Amino acid sequence: MRKRREVVDMLMRWDPFAEVAALRRALGWPLDPLPGGWAAPEPAVDLIQTREGLMVKATLPGVHPEDVEVQVWGDRLTIRAEARRDRTVGQHGWHIRERQVGLWQRTLRLPFRVNARRARAELADGILTIRLPRAEGFITRLKRRARRALRSLRPPSRSVRVRVA
Repeated sequence: MRKRREVVDMLMRWDPFAEVAALRRALGWPLDPLPGGWAAPEPAVDLIQTREGLMVKATLPGVHPEDVEVQVWGDRLTIRAEARRDRTVGQHGWHIRERQVGLWQRTLRLPFRVNARRARAELADGILTIRLPRAEGFITRLKRRARRALRSLRPPSRSVRVRVA
């Protein structure tokens, strides 16, 4: 089971364009015109465990809220976003154009199940903050495991007590 998850994680992180860019560099071909290669760079993401569940923060400069999609499926969180080109160039054109535009997607494996129906997301000042409350069943399972562990520490119920005189 664990090997299957590791394989799925590796496939989700695999970027075929990075392989092609590495080959181009190895062969000494000219550099790509865009910094970072052909694929849009992945945003920096923080995954923080809180008392209520999880909080995810992703850096999305230049992205509008209507261009962001957040999806939870099982123990996976997928963030899709698109940074669009600025159409108000003016009549003189560009001198330098370095800001990355395009569509990207990032999938994270969550450490535990969350209640997707109660999830909240907001985009402010280029930072996407997603709050994912812990699924109810998780706490119940932890309590059940704790009770079992405590029972194993107690003497068995069929033991006989011997009075010491």
